[in-house]
Amino acid sequence: MKMKLMATMGTLLVAQLASAHDLPRGKVAELGLHRLERLAILKKVDASFQVNAFSMKITVLTPAQDTDPKYQVDISQGPAADATQKTLTLLADDEAKFVSFSTNTASEPASAPKYPQKDAVGFLEVALHCVQGEQVESSTVCTDMAALAPFNTGFKSVSLQPTVDAQGAIIGAQAEILADGADSKVIVSIKNDGTLADANPVQIVKIQ
Repeated sequence: MKMKLMATMGTLLVAQLASAHDLPRGKVAELGLHRLERLAILKKVDASFQVNAFSMKITVLTPAQDTDPKYQVDISQGPAADATQKTLTLLADDEAKFVSFSTNTASEPASAPKYPQKDAVGFLEVALHCVQGEQVESSTVCTDMAALAPFNTGFKSVSLQPTVDAQGAIIGAQAEILADGADSKVIVSIKNDGTLADANPVQIVKIQ
């Protein structure tokens, strides 16, 4: 009985340690963007994924054995006229080391914003740095918002839309971030140069 109890306690301890060392999903997502950039440089995926990235989501998998992937990261371009979307799928282990990638067959986005300075991935990276509580350029807005923490640990998805002025010119982008179990979303507003917007750059709003 004593041996059985010790074995059970050992199993629980291993499980607790594994859980304690789970990476925040916001960090996994950021590393997924870095992997995309690397694959584009190596010409293993089309560079349009950097320019036309529209949304990104993370799925936590249930590995059957230690060598199975733990995370699936899907980065999609905007929807095409036929409702298909070009998607890059990245698989990573429990340390967020990416072990494989694949792309699907889909049509070109029906409408892709032409950002004048940063590409879409650059905007997504700024948004993810923000939810991780990091300083964005000289702004400490994100570092001062403790309420962002659940959107880092429980990150589920991010989508990107351009922001325009009264004349319709693109002046930046707005990233909308969702987290598992949250009844609110984070909206990060970013200017073309990658700095945060002057007014209300980071908002946490209830999901309608």
